[in-house]
Amino acid sequence: MKRPLILIMMLMLFVPLVSAQEMVYYPSKAAFDSFLSSPSSYTLVPGSSKFSAGWAYYIDSKLSRFKPKGHDVMILVGNVYENPQMKKLWHLTNLSPQESLKPMVIVEGKYIFITGTEKNIYLTERAFSGLYRFTTREKWAEILTFLLIVLLFFYALGRNGYSGIFYLTLAVLFAVWMINSKPFPLANEVLPLFGKSVEFAYYGGLSSPLVMLIGSWFKLLSPTEEAFSIFQAACILLIISFIYYLAPKRHREYGFIIAGLTLAAPAFRSYITTVSTYSISILIFVLTLAVALNFTFDPQKLTAFCETLLLALLTVALVYFVPWFIFLPVAFVVAFPKRYARNYIYLLLSAIGIAAIYVSSPFSLSLPSQLPQEGIAGITTFLKETAIQIALVLYLSAGFIRHGIRKTKGQIPFLVILLVIYLYIALWNTSVLPFDYILISVLPLRMLSRFTPQT
Repeated sequence: MKRPLILIMMLMLFVPLVSAQEMVYYPSKAAFDSFLSSPSSYTLVPGSSKFSAGWAYYIDSKLSRFKPKGHDVMILVGNVYENPQMKKLWHLTNLSPQESLKPMVIVEGKYIFITGTEKNIYLTERAFSGLYRFTTREKWAEILTFLLIVLLFFYALGRNGYSGIFYLTLAVLFAVWMINSKPFPLANEVLPLFGKSVEFAYYGGLSSPLVMLIGSWFKLLSPTEEAFSIFQAACILLIISFIYYLAPKRHREYGFIIAGLTLAAPAFRSYITTVSTYSISILIFVLTLAVALNFTFDPQKLTAFCETLLLALLTVALVYFVPWFIFLPVAFVVAFPKRYARNYIYLLLSAIGIAAIYVSSPFSLSLPSQLPQEGIAGITTFLKETAIQIALVLYLSAGFIRHGIRKTKGQIPFLVILLVIYLYIALWNTSVLPFDYILISVLPLRMLSRFTPQT
C-alpha cells in the first residue's frame, strides 16, 4: 500500500529544550523537522553497545526510504560513554556529558545526536513516527499475507453452507478499511517492546517469546513501524477469521454477526487500531475460546489428549499476556464437569505452564482498595456500546424460561461464567474490557442457536 511521506511541521520558538512525551529536542523540534524535509544525505555512526547499534539499524531502515546516503549530515547514535565519535564532538552541544543519557534529538550544524541508554533510547522513535513509506517488499508481504489468510479460511469455511461467502464479504470490508486508513501508530507502552525487537532483528540471540516473534518479523521485512503495522493488520484479520469459529458449528455464518457486533463498538476498535500487545492477546483469547467451544469430546485418547494439550498451551499463552486469565481453566472445568481425566490433565498442564511464567516473570493480581473512576467509566461505555447484545441476551433468556430450556453446563454457561468474572474484574482493571466485548457478542448467537433445529 502506498503511503505518502507525512511530515508534521510545527514551528516553534527557539528555546533551550522542548519536551515531547519524555523525549527532548535541542534546540527545537523544528530544527530536526527541517533536516527531515531537506534533500541532504546522511551517514550513521553508532556506538559500541548493542542498543545503539540496534537503534542505528532502525534509524537507517527508516531514513533510507526518504533520504540518500552521503556525508552532508552525520547522525551519531548512543551516548558519550559508549560512542567515541559522539564523545569527541559532544562539546558542540554545550551540554553536560550526563545529558547524553537522556532520550534526546540534538541538531548542531551538520551533526545530529540521537542519545539515550538501553532503557530509554526507544523513546526517540517519536521523532520518526510521522514518517511512513512502504517498500515494495512490504507491499507484497502485506498483499500475500492477506491473500494467504483469506484463502485458507475461505476454503475451511466454504464447506459449511454460506459461511465462506459471509467470510469473504467481511474480508473485503477489512481490505477496504486497510486501504483507506493510515498505518497504525505505536502505543507508548509498546515502545520498549519495539526497541528490544529491533535489537533482536539486528543481533539475534535469546529473548522473550514475544520479542523473538516480532524481531523475526522485522528480520523478514524491516525493523520499522511499517512492518509492525503490517503485523498488526495480520493479527486483526486473524481475529476476524477465527471469530467465525466462536459461532456454533452448524451456523458458522453467525461469525459475520459476531464480528460486526464486536467491531461496531468504538471502544473495542480503539484497542486494535493502535499497535500494542492487545491485538496479540485478543487473537490468543479468540483462539482459546474457539478451541474450548469446539471440543469434539472424541473418545479416542490420543485425539482427546491433543485437544487438551492445545487448550492448555493457549491458556498459558493467554495468561502470559493477561495474567487475569488464570481463572479461565476453573471456568472451563466448572462448565464442562464430566470429563474428569481431561479436566485433571488440563488443570495440571495449565498450572505447570502458569507456574513457569510466574517464576520467570512474577505477576500480581491485586486489585485497588477503592473502585477506580476509570473502571466505572469503562463499564458505563461498555454497557452503552453493547446495548444490542445485552437486549438480545435478556430476550433470549426469557425465551429459555418460556420453553423450559435449562442449560446448566456446556458452552453457554462457560461464556456466562467468563463474562461475569471479567466484567467484575473490568470494574477494577480495565485491561480485560476488550475480551468482554467479544464474550457479550458471542453469547446471544450461541443462545439463538438453541432455538434452531440440529444445533
